[in-house]
Amino acid sequence: MWLGAAEDSAEIQALLGRTLERRQAECVAGNQGACASLAYQLITGRGAPRDVTRAYGLLEGACTSEGEGCLWLVEATQAVGALEGLEERSRKWLEVGCEVGQDGEACRELGWSLLLGAGGAREVGRAGALWKQGCEDEDVYACRHLADYHRFGLGGRVDVERARAVEAERERLLTEWCEWGGLAPCMELAQMRLRTGGESAPGEARARLAQVCASGLGDACEVLAEAEERNAGGDGEPGAAGEWRARGLEVHRRHCASWKPVDCEPVARLLRDSEPARALELYRRACEAGHAPSCFEAARLGGADEAALREAATRACLAGETMGCEALGRGLLKSKEVDERTAGYRWLEVACLRGSVGACLDAWEQRRRPAEARLSRGELGLVTVAQGLDACSSEVGPHCKRLGQALARGKRTGLDEACRAVAGEACARVARRPEVRAWMSGARSK
Repeated sequence: MWLGAAEDSAEIQALLGRTLERRQAECVAGNQGACASLAYQLITGRGAPRDVTRAYGLLEGACTSEGEGCLWLVEATQAVGALEGLEERSRKWLEVGCEVGQDGEACRELGWSLLLGAGGAREVGRAGALWKQGCEDEDVYACRHLADYHRFGLGGRVDVERARAVEAERERLLTEWCEWGGLAPCMELAQMRLRTGGESAPGEARARLAQVCASGLGDACEVLAEAEERNAGGDGEPGAAGEWRARGLEVHRRHCASWKPVDCEPVARLLRDSEPARALELYRRACEAGHAPSCFEAARLGGADEAALREAATRACLAGETMGCEALGRGLLKSKEVDERTAGYRWLEVACLRGSVGACLDAWEQRRRPAEARLSRGELGLVTVAQGLDACSSEVGPHCKRLGQALARGKRTGLDEACRAVAGEACARVARRPEVRAWMSGARSK
């Protein structure tokens, strides 16, 4: 995803200008890698006026001829609004980027298209093979997808032990990246250990997040605030969550006002209720910088009509934003047209696979499951249980309660079989949790 137009120092701007001139000359001479890099510079607006349309043309030539910049081409296509037939074109470009360009990121994203049958036939085994190769090539995100592939039984069999082995490899890679100074890997490693209990004490994971927050990664401050909220009553300090959230907001404000407009989105999110006009302005700024989810939020907050909302949600979803897929799916399910309801169900499946427990449960509870569904009923059940248990491991929120209600109904919901396959008795324990039972009693009494 684009960082958006930047506001650099005069020295950096001069350096970027010289880089732009060199890339233009190399691109004219036929260097497609230089054309792809030039296109990225035009998209981000660093050292040149932002020109997504020109960048799109450069990337299309670079991708189709030599497999260069194919993943950027997919994202640029979303940015210029060329959404018609995008799934088919994206899959073709990702195939070229993966096979011809040997781009590991393109291969990883191609795996998603193959898993979902987006833009062509569904090839689940090939998706798993691509993620396996990516993980062996030390792509931590490919490792994450591969772990879910085994945990959800997407290859035809739930293999919890293999999923754990892949997660262990992912943890090793994140540890290395963190030790080399990567802030995002350090944050992800701390999140992983908070969730699994792999850290020798939860306090150590929070200390790691505090260091990353202090180094200028605002998202880490927010994650730490959430961890402190869950730790209320434990060994955390009173008021710590509010303090870390304020620090994160300050980091985002600083980046939003200077070199990273996409950081306007978290600021807008926090101001949405108290200062809606200011929040709308910030969402629009992040949207103009190429942040598709902010375009969706701006459309929703700005009172856009149904067609504009749907287009914004589609862009957000295609840009990899789970929230956009979820909103798009729920919106289409309300349609009277059978084809649109089918598409809505399929977008819920996408959101489910990307981690939305609410989308999993919405899809599972649909009385009219379309014949064109991407996941089999059994696969959907396995994913729903696995995602739901992850949600329940951190807090007993609404999704955990909904899962507990479905599990408490036993065979009537059909999730009991998936539960046994994924986690044995863990699901039964969720259904017996006092918070879940109290919520169910309250729901029945209404």
